[in-house]
Amino acid sequence: MVEVEEDGRKVEKILSGDVAYVQENVLGLNNDGVYVPFTAVGSPVTVVEQIDKAYALAGYDIKNLIFNHEVRNYKTYESTTYEDGLHVATVVR
Repeated sequence: MVEVEEDGRKVEKILSGDVAYVQENVLGLNNDGVYVPFTAVGSPVTVVEQIDKAYALAGYDIKNLIFNHEVRNYKTYESTTYEDGLHVATVVR
């Protein structure tokens, strides 16, 4: 859990770590709400349970989850684009 400032107020966000790489892991491939677990190691059932736990901690609000591997972070958060086209998003200061 991290605290960030949004619109002049402090907001708690949940870092998803490797439980959910991108929004679709939580929202579903067609925003249908069906979790899409990513399992490099371990049980898909455990991953689904952990996705639900992280989502619950975020108040079931996708805006309160920060996906560490989400390519769209550079559009959501302050970011820097480098000459080679790579982006670095600053999520928490």
